[in-house]
Amino acid sequence: MIKLLIVIAFITLAVALLRFKVRTPPMGGAGQPPGSSCISITPDPPPSFSFDNLLDAIEWVESRGDADAVGDNGDAVGAYQIHKIYVDDVNRILIKALREPTLYSFDHRYDPEYSRMMVEIYLSHYGTYERLGRAATLEDMARIHNGGPNGWKKPSTEAYWELVKMRMNYERNSSRSHAGDGDTAERTQG
Repeated sequence: MIKLLIVIAFITLAVALLRFKVRTPPMGGAGQPPGSSCISITPDPPPSFSFDNLLDAIEWVESRGDADAVGDNGDAVGAYQIHKIYVDDVNRILIKALREPTLYSFDHRYDPEYSRMMVEIYLSHYGTYERLGRAATLEDMARIHNGGPNGWKKPSTEAYWELVKMRMNYERNSSRSHAGDGDTAERTQG
């Protein structure tokens, strides 16, 4: 029981660190004042997207959120369309980091929470500065999910990123268009 609690705490810490790395741009770059971002701000995609927005968009692109979805001739399943090799890789990552026995089964791919955690672990392992030679972007992360550890540099994953990006933009625009609806109703009633 204690080992399980330690594993859960480690996973939670790893996910929190990943979210911090993805959301936090490098600061004080060459020719910029301290505290300013080195990332050029462009609308493609805006920097206001979070790692959670990315995971939500990946889930939608992969399965429209259907935890029972089956694709790739039965090889990819669940909301994130995870292959067995992806689960094996996540377990290898955790065993190496924690020296624990296998934590995820292939059936966990059908569970929305477990599959999301597997994606977070996979992306936090492969989307690192050490592997990419720079801070990972949301694009890198999406392309790694789609194309494997080196998916961030495969031309075959570019179209996938466009779909994920479109979904993130759609979700943001959709939430903005509905954000004012309640305010208007309250003002007209009061």
